Amino acid sequence: MYRVTSEQQKVAMLAIIQQLKAQGIDLGTVAEAAKLGILGSPELCTHPAQFRVQCASAVDELIAAALGAGPEEHRER
Repeated sequence: MYRVTSEQQKVAMLAIIQQLKAQGIDLGTVAEAAKLGILGSPELCTHPAQFRVQCASAVDELIAAALGAGPEEHRER
């Protein structure tokens, strides 16, 4: 069975985010929806709160990387 590495997953997610940006989709809205999905996910609710917060923070990091900005810059937009 072929296993995908976390780096391959990150590259794929960045490509998707960049495609959404090219289509003119508001990435801030996408990020907020993704974070709400993560924080409210029944599957993730069994994990510690800190893990869910780290997952939500990863959304900001991916969006910022796709935009070429730091995560702090993305949050201020």
